[in-house]
Amino acid sequence: MRPPSSQTRSQDGELRMQELAALLGLNQSSVSRMVERQERAGLTVRDLFPDDKRGVYTVLTEQGRACVGRRAARHEQALGAALKAHGGAALLPPTQARKGRTGP
Repeated sequence: MRPPSSQTRSQDGELRMQELAALLGLNQSSVSRMVERQERAGLTVRDLFPDDKRGVYTVLTEQGRACVGRRAARHEQALGAALKAHGGAALLPPTQARKGRTGP
């Protein structure tokens, strides 16, 4: 599973479909289908660039931002637990490496 925050890396949660495809390592056709499903679920909206009618971008809705936040937290927890379970706690940020410990 890819980290869910690719689209939030842009300043306002808005990305060209081509940029999103590159960030996710997917082809544009796959990203278009994925964004279409997310749009039907109310997580994103698509629009044309005002200056370039060929350029399509997608923007996270408030519901989409909330979903990204929940998924990012779960992703971070799962990754942290896996690293701790397999001796990789040193790879975690200090605040996350201490979570779940008892004592100092």
